[in-house]
Amino acid sequence: MPRSAIVRESTGRATADERRLAALPTDGGPFIGRAVCLGPADDVLSIDAEVTTAENRWSAAGEPTLYLASDAAVALAELARHLDDTPEAVGVWSVDVECAQVLDLREACASSESHPGAWLEGETCRGLAGIVRDRPGSTGILVPSVAFLDDLSRFNLVLFADRVTAAGPLERWIRPVERVLSVRREAGEGR
Repeated sequence: MPRSAIVRESTGRATADERRLAALPTDGGPFIGRAVCLGPADDVLSIDAEVTTAENRWSAAGEPTLYLASDAAVALAELARHLDDTPEAVGVWSVDVECAQVLDLREACASSESHPGAWLEGETCRGLAGIVRDRPGSTGILVPSVAFLDDLSRFNLVLFADRVTAAGPLERWIRPVERVLSVRREAGEGR
């Protein structure tokens, strides 16, 4: 049973997430271009190793998800937000991405008049991402970076790894290009 049906079944009426979802675009399009991701500082990047099943802003625990950024500055800002959970040294890698159905939520998130802060709440984001994830053929979402909410050209590309791999291995759709920089945390930072 889809998530939206479970929520509706328990309440008998549309949830706030369903109302927000109704205002979102209904059809996605391909994302073909360059993005960046965090990975090892001095090794070869394995896309499979960068997939997380931990709970994050746009994914529930157990949902295989790959978080990419529009550029190195967005990736570094995301790294800073999660510094306690990162290794001592991290690489920022450029990757070529080719995914079929990515729903662009940037405008909808930025123009949310009813409760703009809702897009900063993890529970709301996970709920909406879960509903989009349940849509047939959906492979991911484009969302504004929390670090650059005033600039929609800077974003996160959240890929539903389990949905992308339905059409083949991740490396077929996301190909490492090169490590663009390495970052090493000084003693005492984070943790």
